[in-house]
Amino acid sequence: MIEAIIEALQFGFMRNALMAGVLVSIACGIIGTFVVVKRIVFISGGIAHAAYGGIGLGYFLKFNPILGAIVFSVAAALGMGAVQLKTRQRADTVIGVIWAIGMALGVILVDLTEGYKADLMSYLFGSILAVPPSDLLIILVLDLVIIALVAGVLWFVNSRTDRGVTSMLGNPQLWVLVVAVSALGTLGNLGLYYLGGRGAEAVFARFPYLEGERWERIGGYYRRWGGRILLFSAIPTLGTLLTTAAGAFGVKRRVFLLWVFSSKALRNWLLLLLFYGAFRSV
Repeated sequence: MIEAIIEALQFGFMRNALMAGVLVSIACGIIGTFVVVKRIVFISGGIAHAAYGGIGLGYFLKFNPILGAIVFSVAAALGMGAVQLKTRQRADTVIGVIWAIGMALGVILVDLTEGYKADLMSYLFGSILAVPPSDLLIILVLDLVIIALVAGVLWFVNSRTDRGVTSMLGNPQLWVLVVAVSALGTLGNLGLYYLGGRGAEAVFARFPYLEGERWERIGGYYRRWGGRILLFSAIPTLGTLLTTAAGAFGVKRRVFLLWVFSSKALRNWLLLLLFYGAFRSV
């Protein structure tokens, strides 16, 4: 199993696929929460297929179809929300209409485009193994935009409904809660730390050619900057990779515990700042 994973990651397209999966999981985790709570799961298919209009527009006007798909997706989402607010129609009705309009517009524009036409349906379904590095950058930028927008909206709503953060900071129960949850999370990551160390030993025993100058150079950088890197260990998925790598590269345990606990405490305080109004109403 380990041999198959190592051999697969030797290829650039496999590394791109892994990175794309990690980045997409961040956006899906954030947006998926709102989709499930609002019971609009149908919206994922509606926006995805409405984006076909942007793909057709990109081919018709000779610019990158991916950019057209992004613009159409955002426009479709805003249009669905505006129509639902003004007409009080059910969400699934509005989504179905936008879906049909986007697909129809895309088919018409593609048909009007002269010359050879690629299989544009592959833009809707595609393959994660065909993700180029340029698309990884686009996904990363979209992740940052989504995080910033969601955090800003939650902060605004919370600031309008809450008396302020002073009452939160003066609540000893919240301090105990943050310390306890952060400590438990750190202990969980400690298991990944030991798993990384033992796993690296097992891999090198099986594949000794992997342990060389390059590994030592990377390990030196990680041991030098590993503490600061571990500030990002509270991010889902990415934190798993960072904490496991810390064990594999031999980061000192006390350094690991300090930075991981600090990362989780910072994340938990940020979550409380954003959701304190909801916590108070429980």
